[in-house]
Amino acid sequence: MAVNASKVNMQYGVDAAVLLRDIADGAETSTATETAISLSELDTAYWHGNEIPHGVFEVGVHVSALNLSTNTYAISLLVDDASGLNDSPVTIASYNITATGFYKFLVDSKSIPGLDADSSGTDKWIGIRVTIAGVADSPSITYGAWIGKSIAA
Repeated sequence: MAVNASKVNMQYGVDAAVLLRDIADGAETSTATETAISLSELDTAYWHGNEIPHGVFEVGVHVSALNLSTNTYAISLLVDDASGLNDSPVTIASYNITATGFYKFLVDSKSIPGLDADSSGTDKWIGIRVTIAGVADSPSITYGAWIGKSIAA
C-alpha cells in the first residue's frame, strides 16, 4: 500500500501581523470581537487614492471545538478605519458555523474601500468577530484565524 501525502488547505500563520485569533486563547462563550490588524492603507500617499495594496488574499478559520446543542454561531470579518473596530465597522464576509472544521474566506482588497468608504483614520484594519445566539446552553466555540497568502494581485 502506498503512503499518501497529507493535504494542507492553507498554511497557518502565527505572526502577529497576520494572526486574527490564536486558537490557544481557548473557547469563546459569548459574542466577542478580536483585536484588529492593520491592512496598511496609505491614506496620505499622493500616488494612490486610499488603496489597500494586497489584491485577493485568504483568511483561514479553524474551528476545533463547538457546542451546538441550542446555540448558533457566526464568524464575521470586519473592516474599519479605527484599530478598535469602533468607528462604524463593516462586515465584509460571514459564515454560519455548523460544524468543526476549516472555513476559508477569499477577500478582494479592492472591494474594501467601497464597502467601508470611511477613511477618517490613518489606516484600514481587519478583525474577526464570533457571534453567539440562541438559548444559552453552555455556548462554546474554539477557533483560530489568520490571513494567508495573497492569491492574486
